[in-house]
Amino acid sequence: MPACASLAHVLLAVALLGGCASTGDGRPDAGDRTQAAGVAPTVVGYPEPRDPLMPINRAIFAFNDLAWRYALFPLNRGYRRAVPQPVRTGIANFFSNLRTPISLVNHLLQGQPEPAGKELMRFGINTTIGLFGLFDPASALKLEREETTFEDTLTRYGAGQGVFLMLPLLGPADTRNGAGRVVDYFLHPLHYIADDREETALRAAD
Repeated sequence: MPACASLAHVLLAVALLGGCASTGDGRPDAGDRTQAAGVAPTVVGYPEPRDPLMPINRAIFAFNDLAWRYALFPLNRGYRRAVPQPVRTGIANFFSNLRTPISLVNHLLQGQPEPAGKELMRFGINTTIGLFGLFDPASALKLEREETTFEDTLTRYGAGQGVFLMLPLLGPADTRNGAGRVVDYFLHPLHYIADDREETALRAAD
């Protein structure tokens, strides 16, 4: 009996220790899993931007909701039904290739020459071998796209979010994001190689 009692005490102690090392559902908690992986637990939080323009933002949101619900969503469904997937992929590749100068310039502004050089190589390969960007042979050569924007550049140099903005059709943003969009607009090559009507049509298609 003493031996059985000792064994029972040991098993009870092991069970209690196991309960302390796990969550209520029997699984180790996130801290234990993180420490077991050799990574210090971290918590990342982003403060919400202020919204002093709430009445205006609410009105634009209402407009966006109607536009997306009754115009853009049906248009998107019609586009997907009418245009085969390979053609849609080629169109997406074309517009993605056109946006390459935005990433290239912003990598340089952020002091990142290596990804800027990679973007330049991607642009050259996809524009020539890829038939003006309709195909993406650069990815097959392990030159993956490293997209960045002027908003990322502003963030890198410590610019704050500013205030909350609801942009027509484009959706939620903030002052930093809005400023980034303006600069990226002027970095887009369409602004310089197409007239106003063609640029508007192509940007709408994009």
